[in-house]
Amino acid sequence: MQRPPLSKLLAFAAVLLLAAAAPAEPYWITWEGNDYPENQGWQRITYGGGCDRWLEDGTMVLDGLASIDISDFYRLDASMDIGPDEFFLMEWRLRVDEVYGFADPGINMTSLDQAMLTIVYSADRFYILDEHIWIDFAPGVFHDYSLKSYDLVTYTLHIDGELAHTGQYSPAGWDSGVEWGDYVRGARSLSTWDYVRFGIVPEPTGALLGLAALLVLLSSPGIRR
Repeated sequence: MQRPPLSKLLAFAAVLLLAAAAPAEPYWITWEGNDYPENQGWQRITYGGGCDRWLEDGTMVLDGLASIDISDFYRLDASMDIGPDEFFLMEWRLRVDEVYGFADPGINMTSLDQAMLTIVYSADRFYILDEHIWIDFAPGVFHDYSLKSYDLVTYTLHIDGELAHTGQYSPAGWDSGVEWGDYVRGARSLSTWDYVRFGIVPEPTGALLGLAALLVLLSSPGIRR
C-alpha cells in the first residue's frame, strides 16, 4: 500500500496537535503593543491626569515624567483557577527608560483570597513587593520576563530566558486579574511596553509529546516525500 505524502502526514499530525492543545477551560490573553489596551478589553485606570502616551513601532510609551501624582495602568479581570496538568503563565516585555523616585512602572497579578504578586521597577532593578527583595537588570534595553506557577503558592521568574528567581506569592489577593503600566503614585517614570500576555496553560501530555516527535520524524531527511 502506498504511503501518504509527507505533506499530508504533517498536516494531519499538526491538526491533532492543535486539537489536543485546545481544551475549553484554559485561556490565553495577549496585548501586543499594536493598539491602546483599552481598545482590546483592558480597563484603563488613571490618576493625576494619566500619562502622555503614544504607540511606536509596535510598543506603547508611557510618559509620566510630568508629576509624581501620575499613575496610568491597565487591568483585566480573569480567573486564576488552575486545573490538573495546567499552570499559570504571565509574560511581558518592557524597557525602563527613566525613573525618579523609589520605583514606578510595575505589574501585578492577584487571585482572590489566594495569591498576590507585585513587581515595581526602578531604572536598573526591580522590587518584588511581596517578598521585599531587589533583582538587578541591565538598564536602558528591553527585557523579556516570564512568570510561571503550578499552584499559586510558589513561582519561577525568568528574565531573557534565564532563571532569575524562585519565590512565593503573598497568600492574599483582591479580585483575580492582572494590572500593569505606570503603577506607582509618588514617583515619575518613562517606560516602553512591548507586550503583556497571561493565562492558564495546559501542560503538554504524553500524546502531545508523541505527536511532536512524529512531526520531527516525518520532517527528517531520511523520510521519503
